[in-house]
Amino acid sequence: MAEIEALVKSGFVVLAIDARGWGETSNISSDAARSFEALFPNYNPAMTAMLMGKTLVAMRAEDVARGLDLLASRPEIDGEKIYGMGVGAATVPLLHQAILDARLKKVVLEGGLVSYDAIETSRIQRGIVENVIPGVLKSYDLPDLVAALAPRPTWIVDARDPLGYRVGIAKVRDQYAGAAEAFKASGASGALHIEVTEPKEEWGFTYRGLK
Repeated sequence: MAEIEALVKSGFVVLAIDARGWGETSNISSDAARSFEALFPNYNPAMTAMLMGKTLVAMRAEDVARGLDLLASRPEIDGEKIYGMGVGAATVPLLHQAILDARLKKVVLEGGLVSYDAIETSRIQRGIVENVIPGVLKSYDLPDLVAALAPRPTWIVDARDPLGYRVGIAKVRDQYAGAAEAFKASGASGALHIEVTEPKEEWGFTYRGLK
């Protein structure tokens, strides 16, 4: 309790979630760089989820929800200043939960998959299986979910293609043109931020307005 109170007094509290398949629940071996897991991390939990009639995306989104429950239960946490940041594969479940949960007031998606359509049009993928949702493109794509977040402030930083490479800023903006229109229609055209950092800079950008 004392540690939490100290963090609150310092201005912010960070809750880092080890969603299922990550951290202590990860089954990736120490020699993953030379194994099947290097190309298909989290294959086992993703397949297990599907055998249960679920998806790993949905189960991880549920983990995010439980983290939000914890934050919302704390009287010292300002519910109007709960923000979510997902990195890499975490961006997809965070984005799905943000659509369902208005408690996330701002969303940062860094280094995540640019779109499901990119998988459909790419003959080779890497590390995609954990974010697979069968038949998803019959209903929506990731840019559609971002559009639905309007007018909540949203950052898309260093979006990646199915092989994990940065997508150029022009291509990302093209993919999210519909989302940009949705933000504009909501009167919050400046709330959608699309950024691509320089390759040599991993943390060289700032999320303006996130504090």
